[in-house]
Amino acid sequence: MEPGYARPPMKPSCRLLCPCVAALALLGCDRPDTPRASTRSASAATSTSRPASDPLPPVIRVGVRGCTVDDAEFDGVTLEWQGRAAAAIASKPHVAGERVAIDAARNARIPNVEAVLVALANAKATSALIRTPTVNGARGELTVTLNEDTIPACSVVVKAEPRFTFAVWRAGGGEEQVIARGKPGFDFRGAADALRRRAARCDSLVWVLAEEGSFPWSLLFDLATLATSDDAGPPLHPTELVLLTHAVARGERVPSGS
Repeated sequence: MEPGYARPPMKPSCRLLCPCVAALALLGCDRPDTPRASTRSASAATSTSRPASDPLPPVIRVGVRGCTVDDAEFDGVTLEWQGRAAAAIASKPHVAGERVAIDAARNARIPNVEAVLVALANAKATSALIRTPTVNGARGELTVTLNEDTIPACSVVVKAEPRFTFAVWRAGGGEEQVIARGKPGFDFRGAADALRRRAARCDSLVWVLAEEGSFPWSLLFDLATLATSDDAGPPLHPTELVLLTHAVARGERVPSGS
C-alpha cells in the first residue's frame, strides 16, 4: 500500500540467427538416411501466424523515474527525457490509428504516465490500454481515450487533490462537490458514488480524471477501476475515460480536445 491513502475496497479482480559453419554442414550430410530431431521454438511457431515483415508494436513501460520504449530507457531525472521518449514512440509501428498498450507500475508518478499519454496522442494513437497490478496483485487494465474532440458540458470530472480530497463537478464548469478525507486517506468509495450519481443525469459517454500534485499512478488507477467495476453498483453510464494532462482548478470548465 502506498503511504498517504487507503486501499479502496476492491475485489481481486533478438532472435539470434547464427550462420552455419561449413564444416558442420558437411558433417550433417554424412548420413542422409538418418532422421534428425526437429526442434521448434515458441517464437518460431508464433512467426507462422504473423508475417516476418510485420513489425511488432512497441513495448512501453512507465516507472518512478521515467519510461522505457522497447530497449531504450528515458530517465525522468533529465529535462529532455519527455521529448526524446516522444520521438521514440512516434517512430514506432502500430501506434498511429491504434490502441497502444502501456505497462505502468503502481508507484509510477502520474506526470510520467501523462507524458507517455501526450506522446501517444501526438503520434495519433486512438487510445492507451494501461496495464497495472491491482491492490491485490492481480492484473488490472484501464483504457484511456486520446484526442477526444468532444467533451459534453454535463460530463463528470473527478480530480484528486492534496490533503486527500476529491473534487467532482461538470465539465462545463460550476459548483463542485468535495469528497473529504476518508480513513486514513482518500475516500475512493465516496468519489465513485458521486461520479455515478452525476453521470446518471447526463447522456455523455465521456468522463474525466484529473489530479493536482505528484501522486503515484495507483491513486487514479484504483479510483477508475473501482468506479467502473460491478462492485460499485450499476454499470457506469460513460464508457470513455479522458485523463487530463494539464492543470485544472475546481469547478473550471474543461474544454473539448483536452
